[in-house]
Amino acid sequence: MSRDILIPATITAFGLGLVAGPIVKPWFSKLLLLPLPFPYIQRLFFGCTWEDSSSGNAIRKPRHVPAPNLHWNPSIKQPSPLTGFDDRVSLDPSSLSGPDMYALGVSMVVPRPIALVSSIDSQGVRNLAPFSYFNIVNHNPPYIVFSPVKKASGKKDTLANIESTRGFVVNIISEWFVNAANHTSGEYPPDADEWILSGLTPIPSDKVTPPRVQESAVHMECELRKIHEIHNAQGVHTASIIIAEIIRIHVSKAVLLDKPVEITIPGGVKSVDEKRSLKSTDQGTNTKSEPNGKAVETAKAAIQSQGAEVEGYEGGIRTKKVLVVDPLKLRPVARLHGSRYGLLGETFDIFRPNKDGNYPAKK
Repeated sequence: MSRDILIPATITAFGLGLVAGPIVKPWFSKLLLLPLPFPYIQRLFFGCTWEDSSSGNAIRKPRHVPAPNLHWNPSIKQPSPLTGFDDRVSLDPSSLSGPDMYALGVSMVVPRPIALVSSIDSQGVRNLAPFSYFNIVNHNPPYIVFSPVKKASGKKDTLANIESTRGFVVNIISEWFVNAANHTSGEYPPDADEWILSGLTPIPSDKVTPPRVQESAVHMECELRKIHEIHNAQGVHTASIIIAEIIRIHVSKAVLLDKPVEITIPGGVKSVDEKRSLKSTDQGTNTKSEPNGKAVETAKAAIQSQGAEVEGYEGGIRTKKVLVVDPLKLRPVARLHGSRYGLLGETFDIFRPNKDGNYPAKK
């Protein structure tokens, strides 16, 4: 094709794109929401399917896939595919400025879950703010930690509120309300109400004063246990680590797995209640022996009292069904670096090896 034809054709195509783009875009969005066979096309281009939400917006639907390297064994090395991978930069964190360390740190540890924390001060002023220095750190009892970094102007409202009233709620952010959740992160004055500013819906909590976020599928009502202050080399207080116990959990049934997960715990009784039951009914049966019939029934009752269904408890092995949140339904939002967030695209299963280094047989 000669230049005399190519240049005018390119200009014409560009002009048509500018004119037709706004018209085609809404129809293309609707195309992504059509039923089969389009999910196969969507996977080809986007790596996941799309579906319509109650608000009429298209949201990604993550998928469960086979684990990578299915035929791996300890004799197979797993080197990085990246060119120049072994050319590393070694740094002394104390030599970096605060902003430099922040940029590097939040880009290294990814993805990070986000706690949308609801708190309230002693005067009843509400606050709602997201924190990605956050995680669950124990299950017996369940504890969470998160860290508010100190502002140039002083303590963050969340920290001041928790110091004052001790109770707060951690709400997990899902894709369908990420924009509203992000809007709570503004540097608003202390008397501002992020609930009103963001349009999120408060609903009453059971055991703490601050409300829960109705749009969130998972709420954890928490009670402060300890605050640990972090100081830099100059002795300046730069952040605090809030350690709290989860005292009430609320989970939407819509994000639970369709069927409870069945887990098998070898070695007999594990909980204090079960050990106490066996000691009183089975003359101190240890975890390697088989509990007698009465002890089995007592242990089953103890497990069921904790809200789990017992399938079996024979030969020192406990099998029970537990409630599990389905991440494919929860669609959690993760924090990356800067203003970048991440979504769950794919999940896969990799089991842990036993004491002999062997893996369970696939069902």
